[in-house]
Amino acid sequence: MSEIIEKIKEELETNSSEEQIISRINELIKEYNAHILIKSISEMYGKEFIIPAYQRGYRWKKIHVTKMLKDLKTFFDKEKESLKGYCLQPVIVKKVGNAYEIIDGQQRLTTMLLILKSIFNDDENCRYKFNFQTRENNNIEEFLNSSSEVELYKDTIDEYYLQNAKEEIKKFFKKNEKLRKEDIERIKILWYEIKSEDKEWEDPNAVFARINAGKIPLTNAELSKALLLKLTNIKDYKDFEFVQKENSKTWDEIENLFENDEFWYFIMNKNIPQYNKTRIDLLFDIYAERINSKNIFDYIEEEINNDEDKKTKIWNDLKEIYFYLKEWYEDIEIYHLIGYKIYFELKNYKNNVAYIIADLIKKYREKDKDEFKKYLYETIFISLYNNYKEAYKPKNKENKFIWLDDIEYDPDINNNNDIIRKMLLLFNLVSMTKINKRISFKEIKNEKWNIEHVYPVHDGLEDKDNRKELNKQILIHVTKYKMINAGIEEYKGNFTKLDESIDKLNNLEEKDYNDEEYRKILEDVNKILFVVSPKEENRSKLGNLVLLNESINKSYQNDFFVDKRKVIIEKIVKGKNNKNEQIKYILPCTERVFLKFYSDDILQTERWDDKDCEKYLNAIKKELNKAFGEIKRGGFRRFSKIKNKRGEIKG
Repeated sequence: MSEIIEKIKEELETNSSEEQIISRINELIKEYNAHILIKSISEMYGKEFIIPAYQRGYRWKKIHVTKMLKDLKTFFDKEKESLKGYCLQPVIVKKVGNAYEIIDGQQRLTTMLLILKSIFNDDENCRYKFNFQTRENNNIEEFLNSSSEVELYKDTIDEYYLQNAKEEIKKFFKKNEKLRKEDIERIKILWYEIKSEDKEWEDPNAVFARINAGKIPLTNAELSKALLLKLTNIKDYKDFEFVQKENSKTWDEIENLFENDEFWYFIMNKNIPQYNKTRIDLLFDIYAERINSKNIFDYIEEEINNDEDKKTKIWNDLKEIYFYLKEWYEDIEIYHLIGYKIYFELKNYKNNVAYIIADLIKKYREKDKDEFKKYLYETIFISLYNNYKEAYKPKNKENKFIWLDDIEYDPDINNNNDIIRKMLLLFNLVSMTKINKRISFKEIKNEKWNIEHVYPVHDGLEDKDNRKELNKQILIHVTKYKMINAGIEEYKGNFTKLDESIDKLNNLEEKDYNDEEYRKILEDVNKILFVVSPKEENRSKLGNLVLLNESINKSYQNDFFVDKRKVIIEKIVKGKNNKNEQIKYILPCTERVFLKFYSDDILQTERWDDKDCEKYLNAIKKELNKAFGEIKRGGFRRFSKIKNKRGEIKG
C-alpha cells in the first residue's frame, strides 16, 4: 500500500489537470488491485464515522493542528488559480451498516471537522458526524456534531485536546483569511475502504500493528489496548456490549489518571523521555517487569492466540496495577514516601521507573499497609544513612545514627549537598503527612532547588548599603529593648553601651570599612540583645538551611533575613490572592521558617538568630523522631522495638 501512496503523491505533484491526475490514479488503483478512491471532503458530508472502543482518543497537539492549517494555507496561496487539489494522508475505514468504522485517520478527520465548523459555523450540510462507542457520558459528540456552540471543560484527555485544537484553529483564522468554499472542494482524501473479502484486514489488531500512517506513532500501550478491548470471545451481545463499555470506561479512567500531572510526577521523574508521547505505556512496562517480558505487545498477542480466555486475566492484572497506584496516590503518607524514594533513588535503577514500581507492588502484595509503610521508612533511612556515612564518615558505623548536629553546608565535602536536600525535603514530607496535607511532586520535580541560608553566610557587610540596612535593624531592636526594660535600674548600663554602639556603627557607615572593628561592635551589641544574627559557626548548620526554588533564591541572593522574609511573604500572599497567576512553589516548611512558625518570639519578625536556628533544628529532630524512631543527642535512626503510630519497628 505504501508503494501506491507514493505513486499517487508523485502524480499530485505534477502540473497535470485534476481530471488527468484522477484518471492516472484510477489506473494505478486497477494496477495494484487496491480499494483506494480519491474523495473530496465534500463527499464526506452527511457520513457517520464510528470510533471503536479500542481506538485511542483525539491526541493531536496544537503543533499538529497548526501544521495542517499552515500546509493548507501555503498550498492554496500558491495554487490559487490552478485546479490542483490538496490531498490528506489516507483514511482507512470499514463499512458497518450505513456508517463507517475508522481504522486509521481519526486524528485527521476530527481536525478537518473542527476546521469545517470554524469556516461554515452553523451550516449542518457542510460536515460529517462521529459516533464514539465509549464516550456517550460526556459532551464530545455534541461538541463535534452540533451546529451550536458547545464548550468543553477539559475534564477528560479527549476534551482537553479537542478544546485546545478548537482554540488553535480559532486563533489561526483570526490572523489569517479563512479558506474559501471552493478551496475546501479541492481538499481530497485517499479513501481506503476495507471490503469483506479482504481477509488480511479481518483482525483490527493486525491493522493497528501495520498501519502507522499518521503523524503520532502507535505505541505498545495502544496496540495492546486494541488486543485487550476487542472482546471476541463473548457470545451474548448484551454481555459483550456491557463488558466492552465497562472495560473502555476503566481504560479512560486509567488514561485520565496518568495524564494528571500531580499523579504522574508522584511516580515519575522529569527527563524520562520514553513516556513523553504516551504515559500509559508505563502501565504496560510495569506489567512487563512483573512477568519478565521484554516486548509486552508480543507477549499479550501470543498469550491470547494460545488461549483467548487469558485476555481477561491480563486485563485484570493491568487493572490491579492501576488500582495499586491509585491507592498509593490517595494515601498521603505512601504518596510522600514513594514520591520521595523515586525522586532520589531512581538513578540507582538506571532510570528504570517500571522496575522500581514493579518491585514496590511485589512488596505491597506481600505485606499489609502498615508493614509496607515501615518498609518504605526503612529503605529510605538506609539510603540516607549510606549517604551520611560517605559524607561524614562516622566513627561508630555499627550504631546507625544520623547526627543532625553534624550536618552542615560545605561544598568541599562529597555528597554533602545531596544529604542536605534529602533531609530538608524529608522534613517537609513528614511534617505535611502529620497534618494530612499533600506536597506537590509536580512542582518539586520540574523546578531547580537551591540550599538557601536563612541568615546569609556571607552578610556582605563590606557593602555600605548593607551596613546601613543592618544598622536600621539594630536600632529597631535597641528601641524595643529600651521600651521593654524602661525604668529597671539594672538595665541602665546596657542602655548606655547600646547607645555608644549605635553611634560607632553609624560612623562606620560612611568611613572606610574595617571588618575587625565593625564585627567587634556587632558582637558587643549581640551580647546584650542576642538578636543580631546567628554565630558564624551556626550559619551553615541545618538549623539555618532551607530548600528554595532557584528563581526565588536568585531574586534576593545574599539579602538579610528581613528582606528575604519580605520577598517570601509577598509571593505567598500573591499566590493565595491570584490563583490564575503562575507563582513559584514554596515548600511548606520553608514558608514556615520565614513566618517564624518554629520560633518562640514570633513578634520579633525582622530577626533570625541562634535561638531561631536552635528551635528550627529541634523541629526537624522532633518530626524525624516521630517518623523514624529515636532521637539521641541530635541524631535519629530506625531503632529496634520502638513503638510509634505504626507499631513496632525493626532496626
